[in-house]
Amino acid sequence: MWKANCPTKIKHFIYRTANNIIPCQANLVRRGIEAAEFCWMCGQEVWETQEHLFMQCAWARAAWFQHPLGIRIDQVNLTFTEWLKEVCLNQSIDIAALIFQGVWAIWKARNDKLFNELSPDPISAINSNMNSLQDWREAQNSLNVEENTNPEVAWKALAGGKIKINIDAGWTGSNSTGFGFIARSHTGSLLVAGTHLECQRLDPLVAEASALRWSMMKACELEMDSVTFESDSLIVIRAMRADSSDWTIHNIIQDCQALAENFNSVSFSHVKRNANLPAHVLASVAIKYQDQLWWDYPPTEIEHPLFVDAAFS
Repeated sequence: MWKANCPTKIKHFIYRTANNIIPCQANLVRRGIEAAEFCWMCGQEVWETQEHLFMQCAWARAAWFQHPLGIRIDQVNLTFTEWLKEVCLNQSIDIAALIFQGVWAIWKARNDKLFNELSPDPISAINSNMNSLQDWREAQNSLNVEENTNPEVAWKALAGGKIKINIDAGWTGSNSTGFGFIARSHTGSLLVAGTHLECQRLDPLVAEASALRWSMMKACELEMDSVTFESDSLIVIRAMRADSSDWTIHNIIQDCQALAENFNSVSFSHVKRNANLPAHVLASVAIKYQDQLWWDYPPTEIEHPLFVDAAFS
């Protein structure tokens, strides 16, 4: 299930359906919540169980028939949870993703009908969700990890309107670790800079990976859409490849890969320390500023590194 080639939120939803804990009408009644004996999609006066919603409902059957795999769900001689488990065990990650996206399409259409008073037809619902899956996969293909044999020794702005975020971690005392990040536009102008203080001394590799995770969370909060993250930690950049990560940072890297799904375009690149100086300085002064963001006027400590970057970009 978790290896399926689809967004994390879809996999979490499938996990909930596999354990029969989604809030369909029958499950609400089971929890003591009043609900109508009614299917919102086909209009029958039946309990909206997972079985009915995803397999027996006429609307759902039409949706599965319009699915890219042309599924005749009425010919599946398994319960819904059994079918999901069969898909997880016997189908490729791409086929499983298509099926999971179909389940999500039905649930999303059901919620649109119930909460938004919309009446999506099966064809448009399936097509829209398959297009969303394709868009997501294309975005993942742009999640590039650049391992330069000759990494940048001076900071350079990006072309095409993409934002570049430099990150670093450093020790600010015997019992604390500082993170620093700085985001600049394709023209080299400052968008935002920030510091964060962890009140514990982290292992160097864990610190660098945690700084990447923190900066990605900030970029998501600030709704940055097309971003390149640069770090002078080659191990962390390599770890962003799905097939390789040090066990000490494995969970952090998984968090970063999940966060990457929030961007339309995201890439990761290794640079030398000289191309990462403002972020390095910010990490070193985090003990002074702790958790702070700067928009127009950066802290004085990075004015000179920014001037040097501008001179070489």
